[in-house]
Amino acid sequence: MSSGCVPELPQAMARAAVRTTPRTHVLIGPAPSSGSGSAASPPTLATRRPGSDDCLTESRRRAHFEGMTTGRHALGVSGVATLLLIELLETLCYPLISGGLQGAPPLTFAAMRAALAGAALAVYALATKRRWPRGSRVWWLIALTGACSTALGFAGMFLGGGLVSPGLASVVTNAQPFIAGLLAWRLLGERLGWRRVSALLMGFAGVALVAEPSIQGGASAAGIAWVVGAAAGLAVGNVAQRAMGEGVDPIAVTSCQLGVGASLLAVAAVATEQPARIAWSATFAVSLVTLALLGTAFSAVLWFRMLARHPINRLNPFTFLSALFALAVGAVLFDERLVPTQWVGLAGIIAAGMVASGEREGSQT
Repeated sequence: MSSGCVPELPQAMARAAVRTTPRTHVLIGPAPSSGSGSAASPPTLATRRPGSDDCLTESRRRAHFEGMTTGRHALGVSGVATLLLIELLETLCYPLISGGLQGAPPLTFAAMRAALAGAALAVYALATKRRWPRGSRVWWLIALTGACSTALGFAGMFLGGGLVSPGLASVVTNAQPFIAGLLAWRLLGERLGWRRVSALLMGFAGVALVAEPSIQGGASAAGIAWVVGAAAGLAVGNVAQRAMGEGVDPIAVTSCQLGVGASLLAVAAVATEQPARIAWSATFAVSLVTLALLGTAFSAVLWFRMLARHPINRLNPFTFLSALFALAVGAVLFDERLVPTQWVGLAGIIAAGMVASGEREGSQT
């Protein structure tokens, strides 16, 4: 994908906005008197550049963008805890998808999940008077995120989730960090040194080893392809979200993104499925509500906040931890067992995360 696929980033705009301006005199008030009986001195004059407040604001914006690309924002304990919570919620999505697919066709279920999550966030945004997105650039990125992260991502998860085991699907989704890392390097200018390249290679090898026994054992290659497609959609969506930065409200933007994705999924469901054929049950209702509110609305807002402050390649190592959660869920809930090559693949995924997270702050290697 060429860099023209994503609109121009704030860095160029920040550079264009900095300009030299003439000095002017500003009345700043009377000078302090020398004593209680003396008359006040006449007002004094000071010099400043017109628009200096704007220049200061622009300088802060530039500093923030540099922090975005160099990773100067520290994650901290709360940031790490947030990422762990996000990965746990994401891992739990696949078992819930398996339960929900017992009551509705895949695309119909995906559209319902996105629509319910988007509606919940929209109601909250309206109730709390959030600032809604403005500008063609932001809406272009919202549309791209909705089409890729929500429509393609959910379609791949739901269609693939019905063809492969939940634990395997969760692990294969770890292709997303590798794709997002390369896109962030190419389109956003994020650094991708030898440590991160090594992590990508080890991660790819690990994912391949984890998925290989299931493919040879008769598992659906189409299911694996759908899950990989979902990972690619999520990666492109992450880059689009990252390009928005911190200048937008995450709740309002996420509700709009989910609305776009839900609309596309609904069109696909009407064209290829029978949406009216929904077998309502307690399991289906719990799966739908939990997926929509916790696995989608809540986790999406948390992830958007993290992307706004930290480079994608800094957050990527934590997504590898979903492999541990996924295998634990598969073993406990679905009695899944790993063959030796899958254990080797899992070790490669964990090693990739350790290599990437061990990079020094600001290092370019």
